[in-house]
This record gives sequence, structure tokens and C-alpha cells, in this order.
Amino acid sequence: MTLAKTTESPRMTSSPSIAAHVSVSIIASGLDNPRGLAFGPDGAVYVAEAGRGGLGPCGAGPEGPRCFGESGAITRIDLRKGGAKRIASGLPSLATDGNFATGIHDIGFQGRGNAYLTTGFAGDPADREALFGAAGANFGRLARVTPSGAFTL
Repeated sequence: MTLAKTTESPRMTSSPSIAAHVSVSIIASGLDNPRGLAFGPDGAVYVAEAGRGGLGPCGAGPEGPRCFGESGAITRIDLRKGGAKRIASGLPSLATDGNFATGIHDIGFQGRGNAYLTTGFAGDPADREALFGAAGANFGRLARVTPSGAFTL
């Protein structure tokens, strides 16, 4: 997945030539099922990536069997200097075959400190541990990432 920015806001018009007024620049690529983004206190963009699931435990989901993996991540994009870097990885993820991923869905910041993440589940919370064992407890939660990168559910 690619994250892009525009250099001009699209004008509200019925003209089919609206694309002629917009210039798109790629600022990050290779994102793994991105779900949400936030501007951090440092001016960088932080992207919540749901991941692609993994090989172990699997359970039924609305779109087919979903398997657990630690493939979710948070990527920091430096808009001033350019470049993207995964600052947190190994976060919980559920997915079918790499599609329809559930995991880190959004990110927000508390002042100049901690980032808070939401992890999705797309199912009945009572089924989390029955379907995915202890790994299931990581879904349908609010988590905190400290400036040092420590992850706490």
C-alpha cells in the first residue's frame, strides 16, 4: 500500500477534469494494510498498519478463516527530511491470506508523549481467546506505546 499527498486541494466541481488540478506525490510505500494515521507532536506522520496475519492459531471470521501473526506495525514518516521507518513491529494481526487484515487500526497521541493504538477484532469479544488462545486477548483493545517504543495493552 502507498501513502500519497496532494500539493493542491481538489476543487469541488462537476468538471471531469478535476484530476488536472491535483498533483500526487508518494511519501511512503510498502505499507502493510494501513488503517489510520496521525500527525505526531514532532510533525511526522504515524501510520497504523494492521499487518497480514500469520501462521498460527486460526479461527472463523466474517470473510473466511483468519490466522494470527505478529505482523502489525507503526511506521513513522518524516515529512521534512523524507523517509519512512517502522518504529514498532511485531504487533498483533489477524488476516485470511494477507487480505482483510484486522490489527492495529488507528493511532493518536497524548501531548508530547505516549501514542495510543486501537486493535480491532471484527467479532464477538467473547470469542477472542476461544478462537486464538492467549493471542486473542490482544484484540479489541486500546494499547499504549511509550516514546521509548514499549508496547502496553
